[in-house]
Amino acid sequence: MTNGKFDIGDRVRIKDDLNSLYPHSAWYREQMSLNTGIVVDVCPAHYKVAIGAAIYECRELELAEKTISNKKVYTHHELCILAAKWLFKKGNKGSWRSCNYVAVEVNTVSSIVCDVLGWGGTEGVQIECKVSRSDFLADRRKPHRQNPSKDMGAYRYYCCPQGIIKPKDLPVNWGLLYEVNGDIRLIAEAKEIEGAHCPELAVVSSVMRREGIKPQIFDYRGQNTTIKHKSK
Repeated sequence: MTNGKFDIGDRVRIKDDLNSLYPHSAWYREQMSLNTGIVVDVCPAHYKVAIGAAIYECRELELAEKTISNKKVYTHHELCILAAKWLFKKGNKGSWRSCNYVAVEVNTVSSIVCDVLGWGGTEGVQIECKVSRSDFLADRRKPHRQNPSKDMGAYRYYCCPQGIIKPKDLPVNWGLLYEVNGDIRLIAEAKEIEGAHCPELAVVSSVMRREGIKPQIFDYRGQNTTIKHKSK
């Protein structure tokens, strides 16, 4: 909680009228420990609070006995950087090769934008970072999420602050990473998915151009690694 406002991750009590929030308020009072939940999204006019597996829009809140008010809340880009460092330095050696190259939030000619893409050897790894529950739910409706063969990465993960996404929420064969006090923890392992290579090639080509590698022919069998030629 900062400046009288609640942050994502704060444990709160809901002061709104329970009867207006819950269609079956008596059942929720018994099953959901009354009106205590965790803030999962901060909106201009209200907060979104998770109670069990349900999300409610609330305006009147107070801190509960247990709070995570001192916990740093990472921005989307900061979370992407944490995930990229995990992928580059650690990763999971058991199911795919370590990623020697990792790109963060690269916009390309492709309509598919990946938060974090790592590659090394023959397999790409995608990490999609979410800082709110609503962002995750909206992401699942994107066309390339609905059709996994159009998405990128042989292995795919969601990364979020602890608890925002549950393992049961994951698409088939996706993995899950939690940010916990600035560390990235593996919660659910990803399994290989057949995907599209064009979006990945777009990222690699964009990175090469941005890093100053000029268009050229690479000859790795001859003595010279590049072949001089006239531009068209």
